[in-house]
Amino acid sequence: MRFLLIRAEPKVSLYATPVEIDPESPAMPISQPSHYAVYLAKLPGSFATLGMAEDTWALNEGAIDEDAFLEQSKLIQKEREAMFFSVLDHTRHGVVACVFDTTDRVQHMFYRYLEPARASRRTLTSLSNSIATWIASCAARRQYVDTDTALFVLSDHGFCPFRRA
Repeated sequence: MRFLLIRAEPKVSLYATPVEIDPESPAMPISQPSHYAVYLAKLPGSFATLGMAEDTWALNEGAIDEDAFLEQSKLIQKEREAMFFSVLDHTRHGVVACVFDTTDRVQHMFYRYLEPARASRRTLTSLSNSIATWIASCAARRQYVDTDTALFVLSDHGFCPFRRA
């Protein structure tokens, strides 16, 4: 659980992320096999266990602003990167797969700014550039990617303005 002081005066406003399941001692299965969450938590440390770690509702409802949402998203991205590389370091053969959904969450929340162009357009460009840099650094790591290894980068969908549901 993380806290963010929104303001101290005239009234204190404190945002708290939703309560999550402790991956080191889960009250219910959160991975398959069930002991894998404990294994992961012991590698890089505790991690978000919500289905959607980035709190889009807090941004939609005005509980946090866009900067706070972006900071939260960056923290989750760094957490996933640490988990991914930690698992790669401990995997001798087989397949390692990791879902990086920060791009999805941020694009859903900021795509509306592309029409008309606004300052937040830079947010999406910056995010795309950081992901491209991360992919290049992953591919450059010879201990992970060699002539016998395939690196796949996939996207589950593209983006367009969200004008109806």
